Amino acid sequence: MKLLSLLRYNRIYWKLFGIIGLTNLAIIALVAFVLAHNSARNKYVQNYQSQVQLLAQVIVDEYETNNALPYGKSRLLVQLKRRHRIAPELMLDIKDDSGNYIYKSRWRKDVTSALGGKNKKSRAAPIFKTLQIEGNNKQGYTVFYLAHRPPQFIVEAMASLVSFQLVLIFITSAIISALISWRIVKPLRQLGDFGQQYAKNYSLQDSAQTATLVDTGLLKRGDEIGDLARDVANMVQQVDKAFSAQKSLLHDVSHELRAPLARLQVAASLIEQREGNSLYVGKIHEECSRLNALIDEVLELARMGSAKLNMAPIALALCVEAVVKDVRFEFPQRHIQCDFSLMPQPVSITHVMANAGALSRALENIIRNACKYSPEGRPIDISIAPAGHKQWQVCCRDYGNGMQQEELALLKRPFYRGGGVMHGEGFGLGLSIADKAIKQHGGKLIIDNHTEGGLSVQVILNAMPAGH
Repeated sequence: MKLLSLLRYNRIYWKLFGIIGLTNLAIIALVAFVLAHNSARNKYVQNYQSQVQLLAQVIVDEYETNNALPYGKSRLLVQLKRRHRIAPELMLDIKDDSGNYIYKSRWRKDVTSALGGKNKKSRAAPIFKTLQIEGNNKQGYTVFYLAHRPPQFIVEAMASLVSFQLVLIFITSAIISALISWRIVKPLRQLGDFGQQYAKNYSLQDSAQTATLVDTGLLKRGDEIGDLARDVANMVQQVDKAFSAQKSLLHDVSHELRAPLARLQVAASLIEQREGNSLYVGKIHEECSRLNALIDEVLELARMGSAKLNMAPIALALCVEAVVKDVRFEFPQRHIQCDFSLMPQPVSITHVMANAGALSRALENIIRNACKYSPEGRPIDISIAPAGHKQWQVCCRDYGNGMQQEELALLKRPFYRGGGVMHGEGFGLGLSIADKAIKQHGGKLIIDNHTEGGLSVQVILNAMPAGH
């Protein structure tokens, strides 16, 4: 089955095979062209030298037999070239061992100057070569001839062609690289972007709607990237279904617990009416209240993970002041001090886009935790200050002993209570609910030990753009 899947024409293997194959063919064609050009050039030079040697031998034979030929172009020389199939434009000079010319061509002026040793520094000056031959009487002769130089227009054409080939290879490489990037890297980046969005709580209540966030073009592809996109979409659907089932279970269990809890409270009230106040009845009422509060917090945690909040501009400082006022009423013995000195004045002009109820509950959980778990008699500082570019930081600092470094990351985990405390006030859900609420506002919750002691909880929120 895997082999049949690999043989499908639209797999990445065949796409890469085709791209690399075309590139190799282009390189082979260029190399073959260069080799063929060099081979043809060498063959032309060898043929030219053979004709020089043949013409020189013919002239020497004629000289030794019938005396010297007339200098320059003569009828006899033309006949000899035609008889031996020698190029009519071929020209040369021949000297005997004594240095006397037995034949001399009528060269152009620049050739004559080069033959006399002048214009040696000129790159365009003709270059002469020599050739030693031997006559029938064993006498040696020196032949002077022009070195082979292809016509200038041919050299320029070949240079232009080679330059064009290099430019073509560069352009082809760029196009192939862009094609590979577009066909492979781009869809992978799209899947990566989708994963990041999904990780930032982009999960919707409808799993089918979430799956459509994966680009439909990726889902329709027939290669391995298409397989990956469909697997990711299917995984997202399964994860959403699991989250939905978990939320439904939390709601169902919480609601199912309320019925027996209500009956238990009624029974305790009836006992209290018949037998009067009792330590045991009071304990039942207390534990029922705690269980009811736990159910409320579990439902709040589940709601924060699924509900889409309606946002509106709110004055950040006024929201914090209202929360602090409520907490002061609950903890009158606590000294909670607010510092808004780093904000623009009046503080009511600084707004953030938020859901007032969710943000207030998140801030209230943070400040209530500080009141519950920090030493009595020590203040709690609440401040608002700029945090980076277009962000605001709400900081709640206590003056307790702080936390162990390894515990700080666990404080946002549901039902976790610092120091390994299993019993006491609270259920370990306050910071979890606050963290989810802040994330739904596009912000983040940072918990760290303050440099001067105590615990610092920071809420980072995005500021509203100017003009809103």
